[in-house]
Order: sequence, then C-alpha cells, then structure tokens
Amino acid sequence: MIVREGITLGELAAVGAVVAAVCAVLIGPLLFRVRRHRSEIADLTERVKRSERVGELVCKSLTRGLIGIDNTLDWSSGILHRVLLGREEEVDATKVIEEMRTLRVAVERASSEVLLLAGTRTEQISALQQLTYRLGDHATVATLSEAASVDGFVVSSTALQAAHHELARRLSQG
Repeated sequence: MIVREGITLGELAAVGAVVAAVCAVLIGPLLFRVRRHRSEIADLTERVKRSERVGELVCKSLTRGLIGIDNTLDWSSGILHRVLLGREEEVDATKVIEEMRTLRVAVERASSEVLLLAGTRTEQISALQQLTYRLGDHATVATLSEAASVDGFVVSSTALQAAHHELARRLSQG
C-alpha cells in the first residue's frame, strides 16, 4: 500500500527560501561582477574608438609630412642634378628658395599636427599655438575640427574649437 503525503505549504515555503538564499549567495556576486565587467568593457570600447580616431588623424598628418619630405628631396635632387650637369642657369634661385620654404612649412605643419595629436602636454599646447597662428592650412582646420570632437586631449575641446575658428578666420582673410 502506497501512502501519499503532500508537502505542506510551510515546507514548500521553507524549500523556496533555501533555494532563494542559495541563489542570492551564489548568483548575487556573479551579477555584480558581470555588471562591473560590462561597465569596464564599455569604457575600454570608448577608449579604443578614441584611439582609432586619433590614430587616423595622426596617420593623415604623418602622411602629409612624409609627402612633404618626399617632395623636398625630389625638388632638391632636381636642383643638384642641374647644378652637377653645369646647367645652373636653369635654376631660378628665388623660385628655389620659395619652393623650399613652402615644402619646409608643409613638413613643419605636419609635425606640429602629430605633436598636437600625440605629444606631451607642453608639445600639444605649443603645437596648437603654432598651427593656429603660423602654420595651419585648410587641412589643419579639418584636423582641429575632428580633434575637438574626440575627448581625452590635454588641450580642451573648447580650446581646439576656438583654434579651429581662429584658423578658419585667418585663412579666409589671407
């Protein structure tokens, strides 16, 4: 003969309490860690995105500088070639000086942009001043605008935006 006894409501509540306590003890800390790790992952994701944007800007500026160096070397070798062949009369000294200055400024501008994006505090501040008041061109205006939208520079977004507007104003007047 089989005797069936049911579980009383009190016993069911006691088992439920034990299960809930075990879940709270085991799952609670895990949920806390998951929440903390999600926050850290979100922070790291933002850092990676910022680093990628800064890296892209640095690459653009570095490429502009390398192109300037390449142009300088090409221009210089052409002049030396003419001089070595005894064709100095083909070389206009005034034009050579102007072109070399233009190429030097292009390389200096690119170097300043790289320092603004990846330099130390002092280098960033100095580079921003140089770009705003002496070296900047239309590509620099775009770089300043993009850099202003990325957080984390020593130079504030407000300073970058102000430099952007000042440089744009200076270029439109000149």
